[in-house]
Amino acid sequence: MKRFISKTILTLCIVIFLTIWYQVISKIACNFLCDPEVEEGAVDYESMTPEELATAFKQLQAKRQANEN
Repeated sequence: MKRFISKTILTLCIVIFLTIWYQVISKIACNFLCDPEVEEGAVDYESMTPEELATAFKQLQAKRQANEN
């Protein structure tokens, strides 16, 4: 009976260990391989041309003025 309990506890420890490492490795792999989630309405300023940036800046200014009034 003691041997059965020992094997069961050892098996559970191994399963928990492997589960934790699977989560760690999958999180690290996803950070390298997956595209980051983009929020709806978010603007990617780094990929915009100067003209698009100027237009976005004017729209932002107009939006802020509308919110102040």
